[in-house]
Amino acid sequence: MEVREYQKSDTEGILLLHEEFETEFLEEHRIITGRGRQKSDLENIYQSYHQKDRKFWVIDQEGEIIGMVGVIIVDESTAELIRMRVKNHYRNQGLGKKLLSKVEEYCINIGMKRIILHTAKRLVIARKMYEKYGFNLYNEQVIQWPVQFTMLSYYKDLNG
Repeated sequence: MEVREYQKSDTEGILLLHEEFETEFLEEHRIITGRGRQKSDLENIYQSYHQKDRKFWVIDQEGEIIGMVGVIIVDESTAELIRMRVKNHYRNQGLGKKLLSKVEEYCINIGMKRIILHTAKRLVIARKMYEKYGFNLYNEQVIQWPVQFTMLSYYKDLNG
């Protein structure tokens, strides 16, 4: 179970993992999302992430995509971690830390000084992992998508 760069053949597994997350996130609001709302980058993942300012990785467990994460270069010194997901059944096994390590290693190698990320306040387990891994809260904002929730923004300065 290693973190590797995505391949075109991973698209369906990536969409299924995102759908699981979105269903879990919106479950209490009883919103049926189908294939979700905020995933156009995932449906066209090759076009979205096969660029010099973007990368995307997956964790493949015998052909099943059980984890994923992307990174987008924001400016000359900052990268944004996006689309981090670990399949529910595989959580609390250190896979999130593996994904974070891959992003951090990549960002240091290309000269980034800071990683930022945004997550929902209600995702307590994810927030605790980010904080344990050295991310610091810098902003809190109420978002209307497709339901109201509080978005927390974090940063981590890199020592590369």
